[in-house]
Amino acid sequence: MKRNLFISISLNVFFLVLSVLWIANRGGVDYVKIKLGLQKEEEFNNYYRIKESIFEAFPINKYDNVFVGNSLTDYAPWDELFLGISIKNRGIATDDIRGVQHRIDGIIKGQPKSIFLMLGTNDLEYIQDLDSILNSYKNLVEHIATQTPATQLFLQSVLPTKGIELRKNKDIIALNAGIKKIATDYNLVYINIFDLLRDEKNELRSDLTIDGLHLNGEGYKIWAEAVKPYILCH
Repeated sequence: MKRNLFISISLNVFFLVLSVLWIANRGGVDYVKIKLGLQKEEEFNNYYRIKESIFEAFPINKYDNVFVGNSLTDYAPWDELFLGISIKNRGIATDDIRGVQHRIDGIIKGQPKSIFLMLGTNDLEYIQDLDSILNSYKNLVEHIATQTPATQLFLQSVLPTKGIELRKNKDIIALNAGIKKIATDYNLVYINIFDLLRDEKNELRSDLTIDGLHLNGEGYKIWAEAVKPYILCH
């Protein structure tokens, strides 16, 4: 009897921890509020607003190389990966194309040297409509290119995942093909990070991740080496 009770409690704790981690990956309390109808989905979560206020306090300038994206960008120690180079991290965890569209003018008004854009993985979960995602992505690229033509814009591929049901790698591959075409259409450089991080099954290598979505330190080193030739030092 006691053994069965212990097993039952252990399983409940296990599934509770998994649930907490799952919710945290999707925006935490704000995600729950959206699902319960207590907050509109178009509203930005507290983490987004905090980061946005920090970015406003430390504006971009013409000497900066700027990394723009979601948590994959947000978690990267870019200033340590590129010591002595003017780098600004403008990633926000849980962000999508819509979120970047909302805040991009705060970035491009500084006319930075370069922008490294990586977006799309969250959109696959939130929208799940490839055509809509790519159309929004194209509009964002066109806006950046029009408003700050002297800035070199680099389009980075979306990264592979491992065991993430709503971000299947076949969809990511299709999304990357669309991003590569946008790069070609606008005469921009497309940086294929996906192939550097995938295994033989087109999944994110197990040794480069903890949760199947985000990178560990070794993963970021590979990413940094891939973009290193495009970082503008002068």
